[in-house]
Amino acid sequence: MGSLGRVVAIIVLLVLVAVAIPLARRNKRVFNAHNDEMQAWAGSQGFSYVFEDNSQYDGYTFYPFGQSDRQYAHRVITGTYAERAIAVYDFYYATVGSGIGPAGSGPSDTYFAMLVMQLPTNVPWLHVTERKNLHRHADEDAISTGDEAFDTTYVLFAQDQKYANAALSATVRSGLPAQSLTGMHIVDGRLFLWQSHHKHEVALIDDRLRFAATVAAELPAPQ
Repeated sequence: MGSLGRVVAIIVLLVLVAVAIPLARRNKRVFNAHNDEMQAWAGSQGFSYVFEDNSQYDGYTFYPFGQSDRQYAHRVITGTYAERAIAVYDFYYATVGSGIGPAGSGPSDTYFAMLVMQLPTNVPWLHVTERKNLHRHADEDAISTGDEAFDTTYVLFAQDQKYANAALSATVRSGLPAQSLTGMHIVDGRLFLWQSHHKHEVALIDDRLRFAATVAAELPAPQ
């Protein structure tokens, strides 16, 4: 490389550094502001807050859990809502990238705004997710809800088809998209609701908790 090439390389490096430093500072400010906002909201509601508690998803492998060895539950809010134990947290998993193609794909973090509510009793498991999250042919065992608009966007899997159809009431089918929720899972007496590719927006948590409480209250008793 000639002297001109070295000068150009140095200039490019300096430009990159000049751009990266303020961007990193901005990202840190946004990160800290979100932490503070979640902690302040938890305190205003009388809930507990810890920055990280990975025990929240221990033993679970249903989507979005179990997608990576590096997964975390951050900004974890716990307490009681409508006489039910709840947990609200930003779940994410990290991928290292494929390295395929001219530039490859670098590491990335995929976030989920997760809400969990304890149910009064165990009921048959079921899983709802957006169709776009499925692998090809993965919907072969899906259950139709009879709601064409809902089934076009979401797909339902369940242990007990009769129970699942009763549980996926009009309240649930309309509430999931209305609350911008992209998934729902019931297992071990717990209701999981989440929005993919988002951290929590504090302004939305109250409405989502009310929706979760409504879903929990309206679930039919197991036969």
